[in-house]
Amino acid sequence: MPRGRPPKVDHIREGFLYQIEVARSLESAVRPLAEVFFATGAPFKSPLAREADRLKQAAKVRNRVAHASEKCKMDFRQAANSIMQRPPTTSLGQGFRVGELLSEAAGAFFGAHVPALNITVFEAYMGVYTRLAGEIVPH
Repeated sequence: MPRGRPPKVDHIREGFLYQIEVARSLESAVRPLAEVFFATGAPFKSPLAREADRLKQAAKVRNRVAHASEKCKMDFRQAANSIMQRPPTTSLGQGFRVGELLSEAAGAFFGAHVPALNITVFEAYMGVYTRLAGEIVPH
């Protein structure tokens, strides 16, 4: 059997990284432009502002995958602790990786109702992106 991650993990990881890139672009580039070109910044401003902290933490998680700098490691620890609702300087334990964070049970960071859904952090973030897409471009 070949060594390394199973294909499913790589596929999930790539999908998550892509979603974060899209969300980061919306937050950093689209929202300011929407405020200039649309009367109230609608339909972008309100949903992106509501999810700003979750998107910010997701970008830190993404950066940890892409970079190994001390700043990225420190930002990842802070983001992981925020997502797991622990003090920002709490140790994650040696070798704690992004995949482990995404596999954790999602908590109230994603909304008071989320713990009862029994979903992972990954699934909770996919829900965030799906809701944002539905609000920005209703079908």
